Amino acid sequence: MTPPAIFFIRPLARNSKLFRSSARSVNANLSASLIAGQYMCLRMFRFGRLLLSQHHQGLGRMKKRDLEIALERVPPFPDPDPSLEQYQTPAVIAADILFRAYAEGDVKGLKVLDLGCGTGVFAYGAWLLSAGMVVGYDISDSALKAAEGFATSAGADIEYRKSDIMDVEEGADTVFMNPPFGCQKRNADRSFLDKAMELSECVYSIHMAETLEFVREYVEKKGRRVAYDKTYKYEIPHTFSFHTKEKQIVDIVAVNIR
Repeated sequence: MTPPAIFFIRPLARNSKLFRSSARSVNANLSASLIAGQYMCLRMFRFGRLLLSQHHQGLGRMKKRDLEIALERVPPFPDPDPSLEQYQTPAVIAADILFRAYAEGDVKGLKVLDLGCGTGVFAYGAWLLSAGMVVGYDISDSALKAAEGFATSAGADIEYRKSDIMDVEEGADTVFMNPPFGCQKRNADRSFLDKAMELSECVYSIHMAETLEFVREYVEKKGRRVAYDKTYKYEIPHTFSFHTKEKQIVDIVAVNIR
């Protein structure tokens, strides 16, 4: 049996050119890493201060792009439930809706409800835009846990409560919601519309674009009107087992009901 080869490695002399060159290289890489790390920490710190400052001062200093970036931090559904049609509202769409609502005087200093809040995209956005009080309602324990955890880490004063939407009795100045589209349960969005109009005179809601005329007629029968609508492209990612495509793009519409 051949004995294993044994190698002896001689350490570099401290005064050797190779040692000095290696040391300089290591120090340079370490310094660069430390500087990069400090830079990222500083950017995150400044962004956090910016958000808090803008929260206290309202939209006067916050740009829509700032709001969108902030909303991108909201966590996705940890365990999406197909029966509840739990799809995350994209930050770019939520920011656009919230920004307009603020401009219309429907957010700052007012009480805002986020019905079917999920992980809190609308709730967090309303808080950033200086709503006087923000409450989110959802029936999903996992979604509420994610929403509460994020609000705590962000220092956002938002109340989250578990409830079936039909059991909510708390009124508000403005309601935001992205209800089920009715793909799994037919007409699922109607109960959300009824409850939202019961709780507030101002509702911002998202629906399939092809149902806009129905929504108009439905709310008019309730003595309300669609004061504003805007269509968006909504990318639905492959989330559930029944999805046959990696992603699907559909037209959705945001409406303001008064």
